[in-house]
Amino acid sequence: MAYGVGANFPSQKGVTVSLKVNYIAPALADHLYKVVCTTTKVEGRKAWITGELYRVVDAQEEQGSKENVEVDGKERLGNLMLCARAEALFIEPASYKVRSSVSEDKLKKPVE
Repeated sequence: MAYGVGANFPSQKGVTVSLKVNYIAPALADHLYKVVCTTTKVEGRKAWITGELYRVVDAQEEQGSKENVEVDGKERLGNLMLCARAEALFIEPASYKVRSSVSEDKLKKPVE
């Protein structure tokens, strides 16, 4: 979710003030996932973002294999199963200065 907050601030940096996560289904290893984040509101240096984590359901899960019984009865969107839903508030610090990754000394010296 923090990756998307940069577009909301001039410095492209923000810090997490609050984060609320609702876990709906297990997020299993060795699966593909889709993350969907949306900026819901921006007020000055504050940005509210919601996010959802979906697991891509494969053909084996569709057939109801014993290994993935938790698929049945869970919230689905096509071949995507909702694993978690989150809400976050990010703020851009007032004193934050955009810094270069190159020091001033290196900028003044010619490169040979």
